Amino acid sequence: MKKNNMLSRSIRLVLLTCLVFSCPRETAVPIKSAFSIESSEDKISPVTIQLKNESYGADEYEWTFERVSVGK
Repeated sequence: MKKNNMLSRSIRLVLLTCLVFSCPRETAVPIKSAFSIESSEDKISPVTIQLKNESYGADEYEWTFERVSVGK
C-alpha cells in the first residue's frame, strides 16, 4: 500500500512539474501609436486632410474621431 501511495505521489509530482514548466511565457511587445497629418494647400472649404498611420506593434487599430461633422 505504501509503494502505491509513493508511486502515485511521484507521478502527480512529475505531471504537475511538466504542466507548470510547459506553459509558454508571454513577452511584452512594444506598441507605438503614431500618425502624420497632411492637409490640402489651398485651405478652401472643403479641406482635404490625409492621415498616415505610422503605428506599430499591434494586430488591430481603431481610430475614433470626436466632434466631426461631414458636409454634403
